[in-house]
Amino acid sequence: MSTANKYISRKALLEELGISRQTLNRWIKTRGFPKPLQKSHGVAIFKTAEIDLWFDDGSTTENNRGRYDSRA
Repeated sequence: MSTANKYISRKALLEELGISRQTLNRWIKTRGFPKPLQKSHGVAIFKTAEIDLWFDDGSTTENNRGRYDSRA
């Protein structure tokens, strides 16, 4: 299934990865994690395809993936 046009909210992403908002912000600043898109109605959203690429490029270990897998 293609994830090119799928999105995930910051809240859902944090829950699936099992990380805090501070960790996510640190990953964005220091590890090249994809930045969120413009907020829609005050909710930050991320493209799942960009997140998948980040994991696939080896920017982190599989252990950090938590329950996140947009391709499941």
